[in-house]
Amino acid sequence: MADSVENQLNGGNSFLDVFSTYMGQVISEFMHSNDNRIELLQRRLHSCSFLVNIEEMSYIDEALQCPITLAIPQRGVFLRNAEGSRVCSLYDEMALSRIINDGMHHPLSREPITLSMLVAREQCEFDCSIGHFTVRSDCYSV
Repeated sequence: MADSVENQLNGGNSFLDVFSTYMGQVISEFMHSNDNRIELLQRRLHSCSFLVNIEEMSYIDEALQCPITLAIPQRGVFLRNAEGSRVCSLYDEMALSRIINDGMHHPLSREPITLSMLVAREQCEFDCSIGHFTVRSDCYSV
């Protein structure tokens, strides 16, 4: 009797069939949305990246060092140190791209990396008083 009611309520499918279909859809939607998120982050990363010219950027070497590779990148990108932070660090474009592709979190804050964390070069300046790059006050928004 219970099997008959179950089949009538679920359009001829058992609970396990309905549940399997539902979970397949949820997983598919999650994977699709995660792929879109990664694609958007990668686009933003590439649009914010630039050639690092050491002669043009006469700052202390530590400020130019990528927190991932511990080297001065050839192609760099600025990333806020945390969501909502004005302080940024210079990252190697390829190293940060890999972290984003692998779905890993921010190397310093351990937060998920968001679009607003990636900052265009012209929106950053070096603050000598703290020895770090910061988002210019006229560009600061969270």
